[in-house]
Amino acid sequence: MKPDTINVFMASDENYAAITDIAIISMLENTKSNVNIFLINNEISDASRKKIEHSVSKYKNAKIEFLDIDINKYFSGFKTWQHVSLTAFARLLIPWLKPKLNRAIWVDGDVIFMDDVSKLYNQDLGGFAIGAAKAIEIGNDLKTKFYSLLDLNKQHTYFNSGVLLMDCKKMREDKNLPDGFFEIERKYPGHLCADQDILNKYFENNYKRLEQRFNVTCCGKDVFENENEYTDTMKNMVIRHFIGAEKPNNSINSISTTHLASYYKFWDYAQNSQFFGDFIIKLFRKYGYEPRKKWVNLFGFIPFLKIKNNKVLLFGALPIITLKDC
Repeated sequence: MKPDTINVFMASDENYAAITDIAIISMLENTKSNVNIFLINNEISDASRKKIEHSVSKYKNAKIEFLDIDINKYFSGFKTWQHVSLTAFARLLIPWLKPKLNRAIWVDGDVIFMDDVSKLYNQDLGGFAIGAAKAIEIGNDLKTKFYSLLDLNKQHTYFNSGVLLMDCKKMREDKNLPDGFFEIERKYPGHLCADQDILNKYFENNYKRLEQRFNVTCCGKDVFENENEYTDTMKNMVIRHFIGAEKPNNSINSISTTHLASYYKFWDYAQNSQFFGDFIIKLFRKYGYEPRKKWVNLFGFIPFLKIKNNKVLLFGALPIITLKDC
């Protein structure tokens, strides 16, 4: 049975506003169900907020509510990691931010939807409080470190917290929450991976493992458990997650040669965002492009992107972007 309304939570600060807008556009382009978007607002500027509201206003099946929360009030002193800011911890509060909601999705801002979000929302959690996909991006050395720092059971499959399906009612009924999350932060101060570590420790061997197609963080065959899983994931991908500090909007190095389709899709959706003109110019100038030049060079010398007749051509031949407002 299809849900009447899909509840989706996200969070952003000013730095992530543009890429979050693109994630929202991609979701709504692929979804026919009604969608309520709850965007946890950590100092997004008024200008950026208006751009995001403009994007959502184009879809009759979608509404957006900005939840203005003082992240520092709840998570001051919590350990962040690499490019991950305190905003990431907002997902720990979701069941209590909207206490009348029984089910919700959390999704990071650095994703694009390749298919309908209802396919995730309709997954059976089998009595578990959350569902998540394996963190296939973590190599063995880092995995060993994570398990050691958190004293994780070796039978636990460490998951990526960028996409979560949550039984909010069940989480609210857990008398150890949300205090249990804060206790883990106090007990394991040396842990590395922010909210993701906290969630893995609390739901250790106690969550629904989702199919990898719902959170594809890597596209190389070697990170999948077998050929069939790889083939099925690439064919039926629902969410492509651009992990790490380098994203399609800020780095040419983020391109995955094993799944160029998701890279093309990112820029396809990006053109519908009012942020597009700003960050495309920033990206090109980062790699030495100026209007008087014709090419953006990879590694400083390999002709990579060519701009011709208001189109961006990959390797000078494949059109990937049309410059509308730049």
